[in-house]
Amino acid sequence: MNADDFEVGKAYFSCGYYVRFRPVPMIDTAIFIGKNIYGVPDSGDHHYFQDPACYFREERNFERMEEGVEGVSAEDDDGIFFVPSANVAGFMTDLQGLTDFVRRLESEPGALEAFGTTHHAAQ
Repeated sequence: MNADDFEVGKAYFSCGYYVRFRPVPMIDTAIFIGKNIYGVPDSGDHHYFQDPACYFREERNFERMEEGVEGVSAEDDDGIFFVPSANVAGFMTDLQGLTDFVRRLESEPGALEAFGTTHHAAQ
């Protein structure tokens, strides 16, 4: 992916590890909401994302109202964050990047200790 590949309203993922030498994955989902949505900062272009809970808050509340359940309360935090456009392709990935990341987990050093016997190793 490169910085121009991001599409507004689509889900992207940040993939990494909690501890450097243990392949326990840290995967976060975010929705791309636009580039330079607050103007172009002095430090250069920025890609803006929002966490899914905030992005889908109104839709979730509508679904809950239809079900006769209390809605999700609005929080002070809007869940918006930015990544400098020059770094976004190294920080966020699409579904194919997430799939590749997960596939590599069992071959990472320390995978056996982190996950036990994997499906492929047991065959």
